[in-house]
Amino acid sequence: MTRLLLTAAFSAVFLAAGCATIESEIPKSNPDKDAIQVMVLGAYHFDNPGRDVFNVEVGSVLTPERQAEIEGMSACLLTFNPTKIAIERDGEGDSVIDAGYLKFTPDMLSTNANEITQIGYRLAYMSGHDTVYAIDEQPEGDDPDYFPYQTVTDHITATGQDEAFAKFNAGFGAEIQKFSDSQSTQTIPGLMLDVNDGFLSSPDFYFHIMDFDIGETQPAAELNAYYYMRNAKIVSKLRDAAQPGDRIIIVYGAGHKYFLDTIIAATPGYESVDPVPYLKKAVNGTCK
Repeated sequence: MTRLLLTAAFSAVFLAAGCATIESEIPKSNPDKDAIQVMVLGAYHFDNPGRDVFNVEVGSVLTPERQAEIEGMSACLLTFNPTKIAIERDGEGDSVIDAGYLKFTPDMLSTNANEITQIGYRLAYMSGHDTVYAIDEQPEGDDPDYFPYQTVTDHITATGQDEAFAKFNAGFGAEIQKFSDSQSTQTIPGLMLDVNDGFLSSPDFYFHIMDFDIGETQPAAELNAYYYMRNAKIVSKLRDAAQPGDRIIIVYGAGHKYFLDTIIAATPGYESVDPVPYLKKAVNGTCK
């Protein structure tokens, strides 16, 4: 398994006087030609699974209009020329090969609303890829709970903070409702732009919920740390799939985006690529 994810490329910066003379004596090279470029495309859940703390209410993405919008957005994303597509799904055993994509046919785009199929598989198929990479991480055996939310809410209740927590939730809930309501006026590229450049991919929830920790009792800080661990392991699995010079698009739930971007940007040999310019072109219909 080859190592991928989180990255920051090495670049030499010459600040001393006379550096132009020094540079002229050094053979030109491209130290980043083998850098692994990773675009984390945060997504909302297209098929309303209802498994998150805050859930977006999504209209059907299977209508001809929505399908055309996703197709156009995908064409814009593919101007990044990805060599690999990775998704939020578990591999089998130690393998990061996604078994689901091996069964994919274009007909599934008209029946399966999940964003893995609609974006991940579509991008891979349009790119002519034979393989999609499954890099998700879920607890097994002695692994910790990567999102011990019940422990946090139990602490909040035990410490008499329910009223403050209700206000906290109301603020986040209002943002989610605003996004849900915007579907009536926004295209899929517009919605995805909002996701990747706004509230849904913000880490605010994970950092602000730590306001409810008290002294040495820190369940929210632990939740934050365990969630970071999950994302670090996701990146570790991506690195198993990556090769020098790869250009990888990761299609993942928006709540992961900040953490995956942060880890990628900090990993030597990797470069983080912002999807926002590609999504803006999709919104404007100017991909070519």
